Amino acid sequence: MDFSGIPQSTLGETLEVIFGRGWFNEGPDGIGAAPPGTYNWDDDATYAEFEIKVEVDATASICKSYVTVDDAMVLLDELQTHLVGRTGGPEES
Repeated sequence: MDFSGIPQSTLGETLEVIFGRGWFNEGPDGIGAAPPGTYNWDDDATYAEFEIKVEVDATASICKSYVTVDDAMVLLDELQTHLVGRTGGPEES
């Protein structure tokens, strides 16, 4: 599963909802406040692998490997929730 061009703050909020605060080992304020770079994380419980790239333009990409359909759906649902909230999509009309 691979997504790019996501606003960094949106991805940060999404991952915080899924994993809770403090999951991101690179900084206490999560991926939403991380400096540009590539961050890797392995979930020992599910064997999923994550690669998150934060760009200098405050966008981010996420690549998740070895994920279950249920885990993929959770990420998709949370991303949609946060992106619709950011853009004022049809659910806010």
